[in-house]
Amino acid sequence: MQSFREQITISVEKQKLLTALTENKKKHIQEYLETYEKWKKEVKEISQNNIKHIDDNKINRIAYNLPQAPNSMEEDYEQAIQMITWHTKDTIELDQQKFKAFIMDDWEWTSTWNRTKTYYSNV
Repeated sequence: MQSFREQITISVEKQKLLTALTENKKKHIQEYLETYEKWKKEVKEISQNNIKHIDDNKINRIAYNLPQAPNSMEEDYEQAIQMITWHTKDTIELDQQKFKAFIMDDWEWTSTWNRTKTYYSNV
């Protein structure tokens, strides 16, 4: 997607912005919990296989690299929600980057998060 050449800012109603952020945060938490459970399942399977290989004296088959646990980005949502909550005016100016993150739920970490979700959805 091509970005605008000029930096654009818009005014957003505070309550609408809080609603969008809160809904996006709830969605992220649900996705994180589902992804985390799939990660736990995979790590348990690898660990159980490792124990079996140890018991069978097949030490060369032990997996040493466990998949990295997914990260929750809940803190980013909460920080944005708190900033907006403490804002004293009824409207808030958003630049393109903030609009993309806060409203469209497309943060700088979104592509990494989507790859993680996709990996664990196939496990």
